[in-house]
Amino acid sequence: MSGIESTPFVYTSRDFARLRTDMIGRLKTAIPEWEMNESSFEVILLDLFAYVGDIVNFSVDRMAAEAYLATAVLRESVLNLAALFGYTPSPQTAAKGSVTFTKVPGAGLVYIPAGTQLYAQETTNRSIIFETDVDHEMELDTEVVAVTEGTTVNQEEVGRSAGAERQVFPLFNKNVIKDSVIVYTKDGHIDALTNEPTLVEWQPVQRMFDAVSTDRAFTTVLDEYGYTYVRFGDGVSGVIPPAGVPIIVTYRFGVGAAGNVGAGAIRSLVLGGELMGKIASVSNAAAMNGGSDPESIESLRRNIPRSLRALERAVTLEDHESLALDVGGIGKSSASASTASSVLLAVAPFGGGLASAELKAQVDTYVTNRAMIGTVVTMIDPVYVPINIVFAIEVNARARRTTVTNAVLKVVTDLLAFDQVEFGMKVTKAPFFHKVVDVSGVDYVSITAFNRDGAGDDVEIPLAYNEIPKAGTIVVNATGGIAPL
Repeated sequence: MSGIESTPFVYTSRDFARLRTDMIGRLKTAIPEWEMNESSFEVILLDLFAYVGDIVNFSVDRMAAEAYLATAVLRESVLNLAALFGYTPSPQTAAKGSVTFTKVPGAGLVYIPAGTQLYAQETTNRSIIFETDVDHEMELDTEVVAVTEGTTVNQEEVGRSAGAERQVFPLFNKNVIKDSVIVYTKDGHIDALTNEPTLVEWQPVQRMFDAVSTDRAFTTVLDEYGYTYVRFGDGVSGVIPPAGVPIIVTYRFGVGAAGNVGAGAIRSLVLGGELMGKIASVSNAAAMNGGSDPESIESLRRNIPRSLRALERAVTLEDHESLALDVGGIGKSSASASTASSVLLAVAPFGGGLASAELKAQVDTYVTNRAMIGTVVTMIDPVYVPINIVFAIEVNARARRTTVTNAVLKVVTDLLAFDQVEFGMKVTKAPFFHKVVDVSGVDYVSITAFNRDGAGDDVEIPLAYNEIPKAGTIVVNATGGIAPL
């Protein structure tokens, strides 16, 4: 056995083929007279050992990769890294807009209570619920009422306090909407009518260490499956709820970006209630906007490092951009200044579109409070620039032309998706050419038009600091392949 003992292990052999080759080599060294036969029992055993080694090494590599932000692929790992760096991932936000209510003739004064639910019917036959924001009295035949996407859950008891530090309580429904969570404990003064303790409201904080020992404070945590948890303090950062006290939560849950329905999508009241015989119709004249899904892994990879650069103060333009990203709901930001004391800050919510006035006000307050004395921060909306591209492709003779064309359209629109673009980036032909030429079934590709204004074939399209590219008119002129019937 001296020969095999002197043969060094190749520790870089980690996949099936390399492990198999190394083991065969060691077997030949140990038994020189052995002749390899692919169907022999020895080779079958070596294949099994190499297979198990490949799986084990893959698991080891993946576990190591999950510890780093740049290589982690599991949402759970990225969320844990966000918590390590003190970054709060943006939760789901709700689409907002307005709906026109039309009364039944002769209905008189109609009272529409806050929380009145309406259906938006999409082409996928998926019903999306919107609720009215405030109480409203209709005097005219038609009136406009503000609505927000989502369903309200009133006073859900999520558990009882054990009197322990850092207690966590899950909410029953997933996809909880940002800033909708209201937490109570049932330990207030005794109500004279019910002879039971009244509800005491607790205050939300972004990070629990922002609270002091006397604050009735809570924070929310989002897990990788979309469920939200309410977390309390430890007696140093935040009060511990008394043992045995019920934890009551009111919140809203919804569908995120899917709530950005188009004009006319809201068509009916949810069945039931006194309004059924008083309201003739409901409809939204304009599209709903502002809805977004929880922050994506790619966005977390970009924003977590950026959030560490400003460290609670804004001096440079990059500091203003980084601080804006600390506000939940902001997916991208870009700053510019003609003078040192006047900063223009463009912000875009997750999923694209325009930030609501409420969200922009939150960013304005947050950044201004951390800016240099005398600096004026002005919030502006992003400008979405359509990128128009015309492709000429030759389809392989064995591929279906329609299938290849659809695949090309998808890779192009994916390249211009909100998560893949940035403020002020320079848009060039090269990424589109390389992605399209890699599509299965494409033999040849050329770009015959590339512009932002609908005419011409530019080499590149530079954008201003407040501009974000988006997919414009994408045309694929395909020839060859198997033509559609």
